Amino acid sequence: MKAMRKNLRWDGVHSCHVPWTRYSRTVTIQVVVKTSHQKFSTPKETRMRGRMGSFKVLISLLFLMATFFGIAPGRSAALFGSLHVSADSNTTVTVHYHRFAGDYASWNLWMWPFQPASLGGAEYDFDGADSFGKVAHAQVPGANTQVGIIVRLGNFQDKDISQDRHVDTPNQHAEIWLIQGDANIYYSLADAQAALAEASKVKPVHAFLDGTNWAAVKFSHAVDVTSIKATDFSVKDLDTGQSVAVTGAGALYPADGATTDVIKVSLGVAPVVTHRLQVSYSTYIPIDLVPRLVLNDPSYFYGGNDLGATYGSSSTKFRLWAPLASKVILDVYKDEAGTVLQNMSMTKAENGTWTAEVSGDLKNMFYDYTITNLGSTATAVDPYARNIAVNGKYGAIVDLSGTNPSGWSADTYRKTKSPTDASIYEVHVRDFSINPDSGMKNKGKYLAFTETGTKSSKGVVTGVDSLKQLGVNYVQFLPVFGCNSVDEVSGGSTDLVTGQSDFARYNWCYDPRNYNAPNGAYATNPHGTSRISELKSAVQALHKRGMGVILDVVYNHTSSPSVFDPIVPNYYYRQDYSGTPFDSFGPNVAATRPMVCKFITDSVSYWMSEYHVDGFRFDIMSALGKTCMGKVSQALHKINSHTVLYGEPWQLLPTDWQR
Repeated sequence: MKAMRKNLRWDGVHSCHVPWTRYSRTVTIQVVVKTSHQKFSTPKETRMRGRMGSFKVLISLLFLMATFFGIAPGRSAALFGSLHVSADSNTTVTVHYHRFAGDYASWNLWMWPFQPASLGGAEYDFDGADSFGKVAHAQVPGANTQVGIIVRLGNFQDKDISQDRHVDTPNQHAEIWLIQGDANIYYSLADAQAALAEASKVKPVHAFLDGTNWAAVKFSHAVDVTSIKATDFSVKDLDTGQSVAVTGAGALYPADGATTDVIKVSLGVAPVVTHRLQVSYSTYIPIDLVPRLVLNDPSYFYGGNDLGATYGSSSTKFRLWAPLASKVILDVYKDEAGTVLQNMSMTKAENGTWTAEVSGDLKNMFYDYTITNLGSTATAVDPYARNIAVNGKYGAIVDLSGTNPSGWSADTYRKTKSPTDASIYEVHVRDFSINPDSGMKNKGKYLAFTETGTKSSKGVVTGVDSLKQLGVNYVQFLPVFGCNSVDEVSGGSTDLVTGQSDFARYNWCYDPRNYNAPNGAYATNPHGTSRISELKSAVQALHKRGMGVILDVVYNHTSSPSVFDPIVPNYYYRQDYSGTPFDSFGPNVAATRPMVCKFITDSVSYWMSEYHVDGFRFDIMSALGKTCMGKVSQALHKINSHTVLYGEPWQLLPTDWQR
């Protein structure tokens, strides 16, 4: 459910704004709350009074509806009633759509005004046909210069392509041609027919090294399984110029039908995964053979506990898992401005890792990695970084022992006799204290949880004292790790497309970026180690009041762009055989892969051991799978036998994305 609720803010009694930063739009929902006993003023005031019951029921019902009906570009109108567009005219778009198998049943269009303003959308059905395929005549409200379009199956059971498209509509009119699986928009029939002729050829379009000595080759269309021959394929190592023997070929997915569009190509030897590889079929142009699930092999699993930067006063050691890399440079900076201290070539080590050790005291300096994977070079922040520069520009080297508040060694976990004894209160760190009349000094900050004796101007008990009055014994923090859409300096929400910040908005941080570093927006100083020491102080203060701390964590998806892809491309996210990532509010993490699950397990273990948190609430826990969650539970219960774990159970992944 929380995946549907990210980015919500309240600014009054009757309306809330849902800024879906991924689509750079804000949807306004009008909500009227009525009770027979009291009048609500603002959610913050009612929270201070502990009278949110009826209101929470209403909001829960709204979000339950969102879970069933979904929210996508322009879809708020379908869920919450019409979002009226004031316009004197419509924009006319004629859409021609081709599906290769002619299977048009239940396929339709979702379209919405995109420019000059992005507004609510609607379904448009195909109402005709021509020699190209099906035709729809859409009247989109408003005088638009661009219109958003999604070709979808039913009510978003599937989409033709994963990304949104935007149609140019000069003079409020456009005629376009779309082809199944092709992201291009064609504005002339001639261009569309040429593209269709090329797309109609049966040819390989994607290839992944998914085993030590076999590849999954995705074809543009299904082929007869009896026509598949190993002699039609060849594989070449571009770095050595040598061929890799092909020993067999057959149907991979589906494996039991008369036709298949994914072919398993068996190889005589295991290719070198750090080399550039290509596969050829018949006379078609060779395509890249990209290492992917081959990295699940035990030879690439690193089980050590020293990934990231390990600080010492005389030297700092670094270890990065980058099994596809041919070269890795460690970049060390003196300050957040990026003044270079040292660039050091890292040494290739066991199980796909790279290591380096830098002499001297690097305390509070910064670092990142420059990685060359399969001929392409990119810079990446360490996903294991335990502190970061503002907004995650670099990883930061930290002496964690210097971040502990006084008495930290005596701090202990909260214990209950049974998980059913847990009474959990969920809070957004900023909202907990930000009300001007909260009576708290550290408004919107971690340190607000250390304040006692706070009251509003009317004498209403606020802050932690109010939680104590309510009788709760656990406080659940909405995500507190570094996320992509919160500007840590302003506290506002950053537009992921334009990079501009809106000081009037904020985000609930369901778009993770730096999993092991606290969010600096809630610290009194976003620079340095305040984010670490002040979060520890908040945990300690709640423990002293008899309340445990649970972190709301989001390991099922990340923000985009990701910190993972530049390090190990195509590994950390679930994909289909076309290499298309499953996207549910962000790229979906492939927790079934050994080193991905290790990262998740290492991360939660770090939060529990270093910050003394008492448990975790997992966003879409089911997406992590039973195997990985079992490892997570086992690791945490070794640290704290009274660990509290819970999460969302529903399944969002179609069966064929389980890779």
